[in-house]
Amino acid sequence: MLRLFVFELYKLFRLRSVQLGLLAAFLLPFLWALAPGLKEVYGLVLVSGWQVVSLSLMAGMEFLFPFLVVMAASESLGSEVSQGTLKSLLLHPLPRTRLILAKLFSALLYPFVLLGVSFLGSLLAGLPHGLGGFYGGTGLGAG
Repeated sequence: MLRLFVFELYKLFRLRSVQLGLLAAFLLPFLWALAPGLKEVYGLVLVSGWQVVSLSLMAGMEFLFPFLVVMAASESLGSEVSQGTLKSLLLHPLPRTRLILAKLFSALLYPFVLLGVSFLGSLLAGLPHGLGGFYGGTGLGAG
């Protein structure tokens, strides 16, 4: 089962849409860190790099990540059909439930990988602002 899971993960992360989604999750925090209108639109002044992390994860989890996860999960099975490999895959002497579970577990792992990549990107994007604490007047902390 583990071998099948690793194989499904390999196939999932070879999909172009998954690779582009990971790239977008890594690069979008840099837009938040460099956004010129945060004070005018949201009333925020970046005083700490941790604000970039919280803004990026908040925006990503609300809008971007659900879209990317649904797209990757549907393409996981859809690519098998479009490439014609589903028929040959089902001819192998392994239970179909194991195949479906391996695809399901690989699709369930993808959001956590997205969160990790976005977290790393936002930490790097927030480094120029420093990683000190932020309190009051930022819209994200107490005060």
